Amino acid sequence: MEKGCVPTILATQNQDGSWGVQSKFYRDKYRGTSWTLLLLAELGADSSDQRIKKACEFILTNSHEPLSGGFSYDRSEKTGYGLASGIIPCLRETWSTH
Repeated sequence: MEKGCVPTILATQNQDGSWGVQSKFYRDKYRGTSWTLLLLAELGADSSDQRIKKACEFILTNSHEPLSGGFSYDRSEKTGYGLASGIIPCLRETWSTH
């Protein structure tokens, strides 16, 4: 978390926890928040770090569609959550809510 690529990537994080253009969190391939979190996970970034937690909260707020449990590539302006018609099957949540 203090040497190498991880701190360099974290230094470019936006105040709200995102990277790049907020509305393109998934569509900005390899630069958006979704892609950056995947890369940080592969690099072994500490999930207890507040910056990582903030990024996860950003994704949950903007991408998660609570009715279906899926994750969308766009945010719904109407609900403020993930856009139901933009849910990507491979991003569907797999954890138990019980």
